[in-house]
Amino acid sequence: MKSNQAQSHKMSAWDPMAPDELNRAMKYLGINKSNYERVFLSHERTVRRWIAGSCPIPGPVAAYIRVMVRDDVPIVSAGGREVNTTQSLAENELI
Repeated sequence: MKSNQAQSHKMSAWDPMAPDELNRAMKYLGINKSNYERVFLSHERTVRRWIAGSCPIPGPVAAYIRVMVRDDVPIVSAGGREVNTTQSLAENELI
């Protein structure tokens, strides 16, 4: 019975995210080292730790990334505005 339950489990946006899933999603969305801080509003070192698996990926980050991939929507900052990932926070009028 347990194996049927496991097979029928649909992934939720809030399920834990593995580092390789984050890395694939970031590549798909065009998120790279030059725009980590603008997209996640987290220090680049923190994002590198998520990717390396040395620090767990927070649930809200996993949910945000999964929804962005699922809906193929523009990258939006934590402030709710679309982020041009080639510009700084100031240029995007987020600070």
